[in-house]
Amino acid sequence: MHLKDLLGMSIQDYELERRRIEKLFAGTSFTFGYNTVTLKTFVAYDFMHSPLRRTFISIDDFLQSCSSYWETPSLEGLLFYCEVVLNLLFPKKSHATYDDEGRRLRNMVATNISVILNKTGYGFSRGEDGIITIHKKDALAASVIEDMDDKATAKAILEYNRFNLKGDLEGKRKLLKQIGDFIEPTLQKRNKLPAPLNELADDVSFCLNNLNIRHNNKEGVYRFRSCL
Repeated sequence: MHLKDLLGMSIQDYELERRRIEKLFAGTSFTFGYNTVTLKTFVAYDFMHSPLRRTFISIDDFLQSCSSYWETPSLEGLLFYCEVVLNLLFPKKSHATYDDEGRRLRNMVATNISVILNKTGYGFSRGEDGIITIHKKDALAASVIEDMDDKATAKAILEYNRFNLKGDLEGKRKLLKQIGDFIEPTLQKRNKLPAPLNELADDVSFCLNNLNIRHNNKEGVYRFRSCL
């Protein structure tokens, strides 16, 4: 084992990585003006004026309500925590003005999350609602989205790759239906496509019509589960 091998290892302990971020975010103090604060207390004001607030009455109320999603150590729990912290530290609109120490801590959190996402094959993006979401990296999906004018369908493709959609068959079905409706005009003209694309279009059309995506196919339910 060399140092380079150690640094390149995949994540072995998801909860350890989460606690490291939590330590930087909520357990490390720095002086701002005449006050001693943490990143969590520093962004509390921004939280109360952000899309995250909904009906939560404080940042602590929000974090406590979310905590069940990361209580059981798992990759999904770690990614959910990363998503929460990213949204708190990097809101679309912010009133916070960081000093050097605050920026240093925030940058450390951002670096930790970046390393975690790179090692697990995930990335993040900000939606039109201002919320940052973490999703599986997919080079093909990214290239397709970049060239699309239909933003709703592009968002559906992006949403399909979200980490917390795993196991949500109904959520996946709705997204696939939306994507299927978008490509329907192309599927209807598949006889005019070159041979490889023609065959692919036939397969896509079969899946949409028989795997409980656009129609309530009882026979297709199991196949839908196994394909997703």
